[in-house]
Amino acid sequence: MKRKWRLSLEEKITIACLIVAAAGVVLQIISGHPYPEIPPVFFILLIPAGLISFAPWRSTYQRRCGRYFFISRTFS
Repeated sequence: MKRKWRLSLEEKITIACLIVAAAGVVLQIISGHPYPEIPPVFFILLIPAGLISFAPWRSTYQRRCGRYFFISRTFS
């Protein structure tokens, strides 16, 4: 039995904002702003959007580990 994963409103908004930000970078490239051949901003914006939308069960664990690492390094 396959289980469908439903995205919360916050996850949908986050995905939409990441995609809009990537579209903004495309507009900047078209208008002539200097970027490298392969802009790393696409990876920075679109990989998290893909993780949130297609792998919510995995990204939840990764987010928890990332938060723990950040908090432990920041406040120690």
